[in-house]
Amino acid sequence: ALQGQGKLAEAIEAYRKSIELEPRNAKVRSNLAVALLEDGRTEEGIEQCRAALADDPQNGDAHNALAIVLARQGALEEAINHLESAVAIAPASVDYQFNLGRVLAAAREFGNAIPHLKAAADLTRWREPVILDLLAASYGEVRQFREAADVARRALAEAQRQNNRDLIQELTDMVARFESEAAK
Repeated sequence: ALQGQGKLAEAIEAYRKSIELEPRNAKVRSNLAVALLEDGRTEEGIEQCRAALADDPQNGDAHNALAIVLARQGALEEAINHLESAVAIAPASVDYQFNLGRVLAAAREFGNAIPHLKAAADLTRWREPVILDLLAASYGEVRQFREAADVARRALAEAQRQNNRDLIQELTDMVARFESEAAK
């Protein structure tokens, strides 16, 4: 609750006290890791993620949090491994599916990214323009321009419905580019 209210210092202290009482509570350790990462304390956050996973290798949140940090540090292969574990643990998690798709795309593994991005799109009922944007771009990268244009149009419609001005112009350009490529 404290973390959600932006009171990171208090949340970190509360998680530390909980861990003193119950040192092998992987869920609390995972929450501490996320709070530390949000607070910019990367190395401590990584350490807590690894400790949470040592206590509970089935902790999807710890796999996900660790993977995000690893991806930011450029350790894409290790990030992918952790996200694959997270997806195996909870395949119906939008965050896990989307993050795996994002990291695979960052690793230029667009063909492998597409199924995870589609899963994330399905889980959100195709209503998250950011997910659809990356899915369309991934289709474009593998030269599936009809699919790319279709998804980009859906993303544009959602961005307009949500009044997401940041994406509207980008997606308008993307639709035109993919439609042009598909017509060749």
